Amino acid sequence: RKGKTYLVRERDGHAWVLAYRENKGIWEEFDPTPTSDRAQQHEASSWESFSDFLSNLKFIFSKWRWGETTYTDYLKWLLIPLVLILVWRIVFSKNRKRKLDSSSAASDQIWPGMDSELYLFNEKMTAAGLGRHPNELLADWQKRLSHVVAASENLDPIFSIHRRLRFDPNGVTKDERHVLKTKVTNWLKEFDSKKAGEPLSAP
Repeated sequence: RKGKTYLVRERDGHAWVLAYRENKGIWEEFDPTPTSDRAQQHEASSWESFSDFLSNLKFIFSKWRWGETTYTDYLKWLLIPLVLILVWRIVFSKNRKRKLDSSSAASDQIWPGMDSELYLFNEKMTAAGLGRHPNELLADWQKRLSHVVAASENLDPIFSIHRRLRFDPNGVTKDERHVLKTKVTNWLKEFDSKKAGEPLSAP
């Protein structure tokens, strides 16, 4: 069934006899195998294919063991699964990267509060050397800024509303969002006044 070979099993064995027919006075070939046994010969067991596979492996190993074949005959067959695995890994890696990029882009779009006025506030503070440090907690940054304009009442509402905008599932109202924008504007004016040496007035 594989290539130019024939598979012969023990059950395929037969013994024909020459029987003398007295009534005819001649010798004739005679098959004594019962018809029922012949039918059973064609019934393959469920394990037969697996058994054939193991027998074939044993035969291949024997050929290699006794030097009737070379390593190069096997290397060409080993290269096929290796190439298939390599192609699968490349395709899988590209698809995974594409999914991760898509997920990341989708996440960036749905995250709430990414347009918070605090980020614009941070840009201006960074330009003045007072921006948020990497890995610095919001509370620590807020405390550091509180010493810059000590008399201001705008800083606490800015961070309070921003935290709710970013992390509260209920978010903030439009009025609170307007308050956040107003407080940021007021604090920046206070900061500019302090830099210019002008006296700060209570809001």
